[in-house]
Amino acid sequence: MVGETAVKKIISGAAFDDKETLWVEYSKMYWQDILPKARGVFSRMFESGKIELPRLKNQPAPDSSGGIWMINGLQIGSEDLKEVLDVSDYFLTMTLEKRNAFFEFLPDEAVKKLEKEFAQPMLKNILQNVEQMAREMDYTELYRVIRNRLKQFFQSASDFEKLAVFPFVLQLFSPFLRKKMLERKSGPMKAIEIHPNHSVYRQSGK
Repeated sequence: MVGETAVKKIISGAAFDDKETLWVEYSKMYWQDILPKARGVFSRMFESGKIELPRLKNQPAPDSSGGIWMINGLQIGSEDLKEVLDVSDYFLTMTLEKRNAFFEFLPDEAVKKLEKEFAQPMLKNILQNVEQMAREMDYTELYRVIRNRLKQFFQSASDFEKLAVFPFVLQLFSPFLRKKMLERKSGPMKAIEIHPNHSVYRQSGK
């Protein structure tokens, strides 16, 4: 569940100018299991002007085809949001050494995905002129530059700069962060020889 303070606003596709009617419709669709708590959150957000109803102003309803959540310009669905939040917690608690190691050993496919996204305005704070570098360098050199820049950026950038790129970077890297999370929970596998022609595996005791 996303915390109330993390939500800046709700842009609704509804066209009810009555608070109670809006509450009834939303509670039936989304909040049946948490009605008492949801009622309090809804009332506070409505009273503070955090629920916008553009259709009442003859403006178009929001396009939710790409998902109902918007994080710094990144539109995603609820399942993707859960993934982003889970890996975000993991990424933010990494030590500097572990984060640098994560970037160092990112698979080339992950770096390639990021290379293609650097044209987005949100990511230009990490690395600029990527297209020119791609023309002048072979991919191994370019990927080394990108990995080193990721290390530098997340070590020295301001919180504001990190916040601007965070959702995009996390979405791109979430499969690889998820793999690291699972490895941490299960531990590495160790082989135990039990017969010259067979072996079994057990979880490491770490």
